[in-house]
Amino acid sequence: PPVEERRGHWHEFAVAAHVALDAARHAGDLTGQAQMHLLLGRGYIYLSSYAQAWAHLADAIAGFGAIGDRPDEARAYLCVAIVHWKQGRSQKAISQAQDALGLYRAIGHQVGQAGALNNISNYYSWVGNYPEALACARQSLAGFRALGHSYGAAHALDGLGLAHHVLGQHAEAITYYRRSIAEFREYGDRYSQAETFTHLGQSYLDTGNPAEARQAWQEALDILTELDHPEAGQLRARLAGLRDQSATTGS
Repeated sequence: PPVEERRGHWHEFAVAAHVALDAARHAGDLTGQAQMHLLLGRGYIYLSSYAQAWAHLADAIAGFGAIGDRPDEARAYLCVAIVHWKQGRSQKAISQAQDALGLYRAIGHQVGQAGALNNISNYYSWVGNYPEALACARQSLAGFRALGHSYGAAHALDGLGLAHHVLGQHAEAITYYRRSIAEFREYGDRYSQAETFTHLGQSYLDTGNPAEARQAWQEALDILTELDHPEAGQLRARLAGLRDQSATTGS
């Protein structure tokens, strides 16, 4: 992803992408229009503006389909899957991500396959299909490592952490989460660090270590506050609940 996206400059990124989209329209550049719709769709997902994300992603899919750009069409389907997931439509998210995986396999796109497998792993983890979650996460990490794609591997490490977490294997989960955070830090991906710190905090809490959970969630909250992200409020509430619980129990 672009540097602005990794560092959380989504508002600025959206403004620039809209300017680029207008320029592509003026020039009759169909490829440029589809690319900007995809980037805007991704940006609005980060901003939790799902209706706007949906509209741009629909235009991206139509555009890529018209010009025969199968890899980017698959990327757009993966983004649509994220919108479904964020809005609670878990089975549609899984189905859409599997469609993207099928497209990537059909054209032999290995990086895309590894990324789609990681997304599918995360969705399986959340719906309780633990064996498939772990299998997909392992395939994803192996694929990224074989390709030397360390940024993708950072996401796969988080996915493996989540798969082990839902299996109750918290020591393994914590190890993978910490490896993931270290790799995201190298790439300056602030939002992904926050996501993984949030997962890490839950693993610590589930192992009866509220102090470590509090520290991890505070790390995540600091990043989300810096990014002015809507999810900061949810995490702030979780931290307040943890403090109240600690005060009650004296821990």
